[in-house]
Amino acid sequence: MFPDRKLQLKILEKLKQSYPASVDISKLKESLYTHEDPDFNINLHYLHDHGLIRGDVDFFLFQITVSGIDLIADDGGLNAILKEKTGGF
Repeated sequence: MFPDRKLQLKILEKLKQSYPASVDISKLKESLYTHEDPDFNINLHYLHDHGLIRGDVDFFLFQITVSGIDLIADDGGLNAILKEKTGGF
């Protein structure tokens, strides 16, 4: 079902493990056991459109962005830490 937040989190976590390298979409699907999931590509492009991952759709290589890493970080990521230390504006 779209949007699938659990699948999106799994995608982000798997890409984070390979950061800064890109991951081939077939290897990503294989590692997440989603070969038959029709929503996989939809959720992948959804994350891409939000700027949480970047990729070359022609070559099917994807990489998590710093925004994606910060989203799943337990501490809110570097942006949250920097805002806290500087007081934010």
